[in-house]
Amino acid sequence: MTELAIFSRLTKDLGVTHGTIIIVMILSYFIIKWAVKNAIKEAYSDITGKQTAEEAKMRELMGLEKEDEV
Repeated sequence: MTELAIFSRLTKDLGVTHGTIIIVMILSYFIIKWAVKNAIKEAYSDITGKQTAEEAKMRELMGLEKEDEV
């Protein structure tokens, strides 16, 4: 049995189409990408004690100047 035949049988058994699987895979990619990006930003802030540019911009927009005001 080839991999394509196994994949087709699996999708048939689960009752989902190939399009649904592709959409779920694309959504999973972006969710994981977003989570990793946020984790890296948080780790950078924790390690260096500095704010990222995005955090600084949000504080400026919120009108906060001190870190303990959040």
